[in-house]
Amino acid sequence: MTKLNIGMFLMPQHPPERSLYDATQWDLEMIEYADKLGYSEVWIGEHFTAPWEPIPSPDLIIAQALLRTKQIKLAPGAHLLPYHHPVELAHRVAYLDHLAQGRLMLGIGAGGTQTDWELFAVDGKINREMMMEAWELMQRLWSDEESFSFRGEILQRQPAKGAA
Repeated sequence: MTKLNIGMFLMPQHPPERSLYDATQWDLEMIEYADKLGYSEVWIGEHFTAPWEPIPSPDLIIAQALLRTKQIKLAPGAHLLPYHHPVELAHRVAYLDHLAQGRLMLGIGAGGTQTDWELFAVDGKINREMMMEAWELMQRLWSDEESFSFRGEILQRQPAKGAA
């Protein structure tokens, strides 16, 4: 018989009156519980303005969950690329990957709530294009060994001063 892998998408539905601290503790307890039950992975949603889903940085929860779990793989579900600087996020994800020792998976997305678009002044008509450009730049940062310039339709990146 084939072993069935079970995962959980943690898109928590917290009552808005629950404090952010209490909401985060609940999320971490659910991740710990999933680890003890033998779940193979947990995906943690990202929203900036949804009061029922108050997780603007799933990587912060992942970092805490790594200390409280033993085997489960963890992932943002997903980092909403139009709302992050791709160079900063690429470095943050790479660092977290080293800390996770093989337990980090990466999820990316464009985002879709009107209120997040408004917060970040993102045109909902081009947020998918922004996501693709950010993803392309992140991949280049992880793979290119030489300094490079990046000129997208939306994003720009100049090589750092003194870079080869």
